[in-house]
Amino acid sequence: MNAPTGLDFASIPERIQSEVQRAIQRSIKGVEYFSTSGPTLGSTPKDVLHSRGTMSLYHYRPMSDEIYRVPVLIVMATTNRGYILDLVPGQSFIEFLLRRGYDVYMLDWSAPRPEEKSLRMEDSSSTLSRIASAACSRIPASRTSPSSATASVACCRCSTARSTRTGQ
Repeated sequence: MNAPTGLDFASIPERIQSEVQRAIQRSIKGVEYFSTSGPTLGSTPKDVLHSRGTMSLYHYRPMSDEIYRVPVLIVMATTNRGYILDLVPGQSFIEFLLRRGYDVYMLDWSAPRPEEKSLRMEDSSSTLSRIASAACSRIPASRTSPSSATASVACCRCSTARSTRTGQ
């Protein structure tokens, strides 16, 4: 029986060794990939201003020398997490706002606890109104307009609109 032409039997051990080495390298890279943690989400510097139960109010530290007079209050749905707007540096909506001079606050919730099952929409609405007022009260005098009511109304309009939607 004749061997097929074009096959180099002498190179087979070398080729097998090369394939085994490639498989080992792939396995090592796979183990490294799965054993390292992913990027840290929500890493833009912030301070916790208020925390109660699963709710937290964050104030993000400015990234610009000039800050707009009226703060931005982002209210996350209880089913979403705030880090979705603050993924990683360079891919963060929060960072985008801060670099453009916005004063950013975020109301965020972690997973609900059993003891919070009796909370109603009215509870969330009144909490939102208090949080919006707290954000407005943090505006330094140097950033208020000649009529300080303008900054307060612009700030609090969000809570008024949300309270109106919930029937309060």
